[in-house]
Amino acid sequence: MYEYNRILLPPTIDPSGDASFIDEIPKDAIWGSFMALFGMANNERIVVTNQQLSTQIPQESVVEQFSMAATTRPAKFVPLTTEGLYVIRTFNVHSEHVDEFVELSQSAWTTFETDGEFAAGAQGLFRPQIERNGLVPMQLFTWYDGLSSWERSRAPDENARDSFARRRLLTHSTSAIATRLTEL
Repeated sequence: MYEYNRILLPPTIDPSGDASFIDEIPKDAIWGSFMALFGMANNERIVVTNQQLSTQIPQESVVEQFSMAATTRPAKFVPLTTEGLYVIRTFNVHSEHVDEFVELSQSAWTTFETDGEFAAGAQGLFRPQIERNGLVPMQLFTWYDGLSSWERSRAPDENARDSFARRRLLTHSTSAIATRLTEL
C-alpha cells in the first residue's frame, strides 16, 4: 500500500529553530518526492510513500492525502531516482471501469514506451482507496526525459493511440501536474 501526500511546506525560516515535520518523514519510505514545474504552488510537494504519514504531517499542512494501491506498476517498491519530467495525472474513472482502465493503460505502454520518437515510461498507476461522487481518482506517474518528449508523445504509434482513445472514453475528467523529483 502507498500513500499520496500533497503537502504545504513549512516556512523556510522558523524563528523557534525547531525541526519541521519534514525532518520526521522517513527517507527510506519515499517512493517519490515531487516539486511542480506547473500546475501546483511552489510551496507544495507531492510525496508518495510506502508508509502512512498522517501522524507526522500536521493537518494544516495537508492539501490532500489518501492511501492507494499499485495496479500493474510499480511491481515492487523501488524509489524513483531518474532525473527528468514527471507528469502526475489524475483520471477520474467510474469504479466499475477501473480494471478496464488499467488493462488499456498496460496495453498502450507496450508500444508507447518503445516508440523511438520520444523517451517516456509509466512509473506508477495507482488506485486510491477513495471515491468521489462514484469516481475513483486514478493516479498515473509518467517519466519523460523532458518537455519536448512529452510534446512528441502526444502523437504515439497506432496501438498506444487506440488504447489511449478507449481509455479516454472511460474517463470522466482528467488533470495533470508537471513535476521534477526533489529532496524534502
